[in-house]
Amino acid sequence: MVIMMTVHLFCILMLSLWRPSRGECQSNLITTCRNIYEPNAMIHFPNVIGHITQTEAETGLINFNPLIKVQCSLALPAFLCSVLAPRCVENPDSGEESVVQPCRDDCLAVHNGCDNLMTKFGLEWPEFFNCSLYDTISCSSEVESEKTNVAHRSCSLQRRYDIEDIGHSHYFSGWVDVQGQGAANDYCRVTKQGKHKMLSCALAGTVGQSERNYVSRRGFQPGIKGTWFMRDMDGDGRDDYCRCVLKHNNSSMLCMKAGPMGFYGSQQQGGTQYTFRIDSRLPGQPCYKIPLDPVMGQPYTTARNSDVILSVASTDEE
Repeated sequence: MVIMMTVHLFCILMLSLWRPSRGECQSNLITTCRNIYEPNAMIHFPNVIGHITQTEAETGLINFNPLIKVQCSLALPAFLCSVLAPRCVENPDSGEESVVQPCRDDCLAVHNGCDNLMTKFGLEWPEFFNCSLYDTISCSSEVESEKTNVAHRSCSLQRRYDIEDIGHSHYFSGWVDVQGQGAANDYCRVTKQGKHKMLSCALAGTVGQSERNYVSRRGFQPGIKGTWFMRDMDGDGRDDYCRCVLKHNNSSMLCMKAGPMGFYGSQQQGGTQYTFRIDSRLPGQPCYKIPLDPVMGQPYTTARNSDVILSVASTDEE
């Protein structure tokens, strides 16, 4: 009963935030957010945390300065401002004001970049970093004419070039989008941990951190040589890893879905590396005979079937 009442009260607070008529829009005086929003931006109070004044909100932001300075995620300042100092926008037709909501994708990007540091120092995220509280739509699509710098930053985290392990030359490697930013700025490749292979990615916006901050399970199945590719195959905005897998003399195109915390089948994400099946890229032909472009996942128009070399890696998952 106590939990239900708490959730109910939180929902009421959320609803009050998104209706400016129950609060007010003020000139933005918060230093961090002035560096993100346009110069004349108005921000709404009270915020979702219950801060009544900008001084309270700025104090909350200051607590995150160490993470902001190490740039574990370039989405962090943007996300903090969207929660602690949400921006007011005016509908040009009706003149009514509304509030830009925090974006779930920004929240997930922060977790992807900063969770390792939080764990290292034994810290826990505040409740407002629970990404399920926020909308799944793009930060910028709801107010297209009022895009802020934060929307541009969160959707274009920069590639990192400080990567030492560029991957095994006989397996997949390339720039993809596993964070769902709309830009192929994450570098993914097959690497080895002992005798086991894994697909590991160096995420955009994480310079100076681990080169493997988004991974598959150890001992994942790379598939048959020449049949693998990475592309968004389920429409969620993240590039999935698909390949032809030979099992019991039968071949199938199986995809390993990219999730918010890692590839499916990994310890971080859970699930199975064989998340979903897709049709053979040439109907009527077994997938192991079809060489595919590793970016588009389409058959090469000039390739010969004899060019494909079977190279099925060992796996410890049935």
